[in-house]
Amino acid sequence: MYKKLFIFTIGYLIFIYIDMEFKFNSFFVMLFLFVFSFKTITNLSFNEEIKLFKFNLIYFVMSILIMTTIVVCYNLIFGNIFEDYSLKTNIQTNIHNIILIVLFSFFEEILFRKYILENLLEHKNKFKSIINVSICFALVHFFSNTGILYAFLLSILLSYSFYKTKSVLINILSHLYINLFVLFFLDEILNFLNRLFKLSYVS
Repeated sequence: MYKKLFIFTIGYLIFIYIDMEFKFNSFFVMLFLFVFSFKTITNLSFNEEIKLFKFNLIYFVMSILIMTTIVVCYNLIFGNIFEDYSLKTNIQTNIHNIILIVLFSFFEEILFRKYILENLLEHKNKFKSIINVSICFALVHFFSNTGILYAFLLSILLSYSFYKTKSVLINILSHLYINLFVLFFLDEILNFLNRLFKLSYVS
């Protein structure tokens, strides 16, 4: 499994680099993710995922609350690392970003949680499995503006959520939520908190 994980990570990074270098707008990355996740997607049971989601709804709520807190605090400490991902005046750019957010949230959770983490959990304890998949998740975000530390922390939370619920649907929706939160709301919240802190400091 570790050999497959290594090959997958290197392959993913190569495709990301190709996309960035030749400005293919993530086409090749999506193709890579689709090919790797196709078998896992076809084996998914939608009805089972709905049942798991309903049964573990409290974990979904807790997950998005914790992720929101982590994202806001992380960006207050290190500055707005998502500035490039905030809403633009160009509507076409916004639509493109939203489509990518939906696709990445889906494919990354299918691969990293449903396929990789589930396989690791069959051979390793939960701690090692979660750490290993999170290292992999962080490494493939090496070229991303978010940075590997943020990706690692997010993966720890998403991986633990999957371990507890066994529901990839919860993970997809949680991942989708936090990406959309960054796109639509993070800038305004950070600006509000910064103004609030300045007022508190002055007073």
